[in-house]
Amino acid sequence: MRGTPPVKITAPKNNVWKQLTNDDTKGLLKWLYGQEDLNLTRGYGGRHSNTYWDHELMPPNKTDVLAYIDGDSGEPARYAKVTVNMRSSGESTFDDILVGPLPVDEAPTTWQPLGYPYTRNTGSIRDVHAKDVQVYDWISKHTNAVKKITANLWPDMKRNNYYWLGSQPYLQSPDGKIGSWIFPANLKGEWAESDHIGEVLPLDTKPPPQAVAPAGARFSIDEKEKYIEWMGFSFYLGFTGNRGMAFYDIRRKGQRILYELSFQEALARYAGTDPAQSTTAYLDAAYNLGGSIVELVPGYDCPTYATFMDVPDLSRKNGICFFEFNADYPMARHSGYGYTTNTKNIYFVVRAVYTVGNYDYMFSYEFYLDGSIQVSVRASGVIRGQYAAGNEEYGYRTHDALSGSMHDHTLSFKADFDILGSANTVESTSFVPAAEKYIWSDIPRNTFKLRRETVETGDSSRLNWDRATQYRIFNRDKPNKYGEYRGYRILPTDGTTHFTNDVSSNLANLVHPFTYDSCHYEAERHRASVHASK
Repeated sequence: MRGTPPVKITAPKNNVWKQLTNDDTKGLLKWLYGQEDLNLTRGYGGRHSNTYWDHELMPPNKTDVLAYIDGDSGEPARYAKVTVNMRSSGESTFDDILVGPLPVDEAPTTWQPLGYPYTRNTGSIRDVHAKDVQVYDWISKHTNAVKKITANLWPDMKRNNYYWLGSQPYLQSPDGKIGSWIFPANLKGEWAESDHIGEVLPLDTKPPPQAVAPAGARFSIDEKEKYIEWMGFSFYLGFTGNRGMAFYDIRRKGQRILYELSFQEALARYAGTDPAQSTTAYLDAAYNLGGSIVELVPGYDCPTYATFMDVPDLSRKNGICFFEFNADYPMARHSGYGYTTNTKNIYFVVRAVYTVGNYDYMFSYEFYLDGSIQVSVRASGVIRGQYAAGNEEYGYRTHDALSGSMHDHTLSFKADFDILGSANTVESTSFVPAAEKYIWSDIPRNTFKLRRETVETGDSSRLNWDRATQYRIFNRDKPNKYGEYRGYRILPTDGTTHFTNDVSSNLANLVHPFTYDSCHYEAERHRASVHASK
């Protein structure tokens, strides 16, 4: 840790979701390579070798965890979910297996196929990339054949200063024939770099304003158990290589709000006249988003007074930061006759940045004094472009021969609410126009009123956001003394959020833009499989 130190505390229970330690991983890998029935080859191996792919903690079942953290049951045993690439039989597959208990030197450890967390009851999926080697051989053969043609087209091209920014450097006729080659090439230059270009803005040489924490950190952490408390909130922090940070047992004033709040998948779909752009769709959890966590920069990614935490299993220093911040508007205010009341809007942030390919995703989980929680993701980085010619309906020209590629992002999260218990209900509340007749009026009054409807699970559980409808989650069995139900409203915080197209030629039925209401099932732990891009 660095920055102003938080208060050290001891978690009420051990963190059953914390990531595996380096020692756990070393012992696990040594054990795996010693299993004759797995027959794992170190490294990539040959085309017909079984190889280790990755691993992460297998979180225990919710029923076992609640019996532990809410009762007197013992701590659930720790297991690892291990993915192996099985190729020795001729049919290449990715297989998830369950290994445990851990650590391996303290208990008789075994492995078994992992099926129960999946709706298909199997963690085995065909390796669609098994023939990549043959594909690359084919590409290499045909690109080498046109090497001289390319050099003749761009005689001034040098190996060290040529960037292939975008593909399809030619025009095609409707019948698919190449009509003419496009000039010039996209050459490396200042325009494609991130350093400062041009004159310094007026007064920009003076230091900008900075936030400070004059009294130091006002939150508490058990660093070993990754347990945090702030202003009535408390939660445990988990982490996996595929999905990064996850929050568990989130409570406010001692009462659980959420059993789990976690990222699931980040989809980026591209479009363009170029087949490379049109067929591109990234699923970033499958690209090991969590493993792409980067070291945070004090004063830029987080305030200089923030507290930083390492991610030891990935050997990443200062990968997560914690800090309070003062919003630029009050949480509440009112001016009356002779007085003004005003409340500062202080909130607590847990933040990490993941760099996946050309994008940097900044994930911020924000906790507010009024009890609300907000998740925000900001994306930055460099564009994935294509040649500008013929791409006018898919992007804007950014340089002589380069166009930015049109694309959209869809990020999904899991929020497992446990408000005053696990028997929660989702209700929609709509503002609807109404013509009402009252005893005090001779004519009907045009007004509006509330329409409340229970959202059932299953096919009718799709939540369609519109301006007139709100959704809230509560426990119908536990009203307050006025007969009202305490709960949480869920809503998108960006008014422009929408989904362009829920039909995908690249991803078939993997694209669903909506929020769904569902009960907790151990066989539906995640929104998407990290094997989707394998």
